Amino acid sequence: MRFACLALGLFVCVQFPAALASEVATVAQAQASQEAVVKKLKSGEFDYVQRGHRQKIAALQEELAGINPAGGLEADARAVALVGEIDALMTDAQLDRPVCTREKEIGSNRMTRVCRTRRQMQEQAKAARRGG
Repeated sequence: MRFACLALGLFVCVQFPAALASEVATVAQAQASQEAVVKKLKSGEFDYVQRGHRQKIAALQEELAGINPAGGLEADARAVALVGEIDALMTDAQLDRPVCTREKEIGSNRMTRVCRTRRQMQEQAKAARRGG
């Protein structure tokens, strides 16, 4: 039994860091992953991303493109940090994406289309929990 626990513990110790590692581990991988984001931004798929976010993302991507892939671990760490910043901006931009639902008007059976951003929905939920 002890051997099984020790073997399982060793397996988890060896495999767990690999599971936590980002899928972007090198400069080349980071640059390749951002090419897809650039294409989606240009195609209009991310039209909901505000101008300020787009400018920050473009600046971070430009900095990422300027990193030398032969720069070693420091370059890889900087690339991973930049990709993390870009992902955070894109995640925040998701809150500004409009979501439309069909809701019943109060006192009526008529359904209307109501469009709000996820950020507005979260704020309304917070206000409802506070009682305001």
